[in-house]
Amino acid sequence: MVGSLLPKIDIDIENTVAFVCGPPIMIHFVILDLLRMGFGENKIITTMERRMEC
Repeated sequence: MVGSLLPKIDIDIENTVAFVCGPPIMIHFVILDLLRMGFGENKIITTMERRMEC
């Protein structure tokens, strides 16, 4: 779901840092989408949450 929204957003990639938090499978696919959009690995910050209760 999150990954399907990213390409629809007008983002200034040069001046943006992406922070990704969530379960490992979501992080994996969101990072792939961000890389396809042109984000460098140094512009993607992640934190893994295995037991989110939201």
